[in-house]
Amino acid sequence: MNDSLKQKVERAIGDEFVEWLNRTTGSKFQFERMGADLPDLIYRDGDKTLPVEVGTSYYHTEDAIMRWKHARKDPAAPTKWSEPLKEPDQKLIADINKRIAEKCLGKHDTGTVLVIEIFPAITTKVEFEELKDTIVIPSPLQATSRTVATARAATSVGEWAK
Repeated sequence: MNDSLKQKVERAIGDEFVEWLNRTTGSKFQFERMGADLPDLIYRDGDKTLPVEVGTSYYHTEDAIMRWKHARKDPAAPTKWSEPLKEPDQKLIADINKRIAEKCLGKHDTGTVLVIEIFPAITTKVEFEELKDTIVIPSPLQATSRTVATARAATSVGEWAK
């Protein structure tokens, strides 16, 4: 994948999250720089640093390929999946859990925030709300992460079909 495109996507996701965080907490974090490795992004509010690691979840591999081909403006990008997906909402939650587990394997700076972006093409807000408690947050992070994940999901699902 084109690193420049990946960085632009990560930056857009991080900026949207930080805008929400600033609005809801009164903080004033601003983008400082891309991370060299982990985390993906570094934001700063005065002497406070906010490391942000970004991940993206999809319904399945075909969905990811289709979305990235469209992002690269590939004229051969498919406009739909080859066949209907069985249990799409559960598959999306399973991929969210997989991304969280993958991202939590590495060593991260203290205070790193993990933001998982989802593109709920066929999952409604109601369906997501019913399943969001099946998102698995690793034990030491549960209280803080659950709050951020729920608030972030609520922000994201605001634009979803109802």
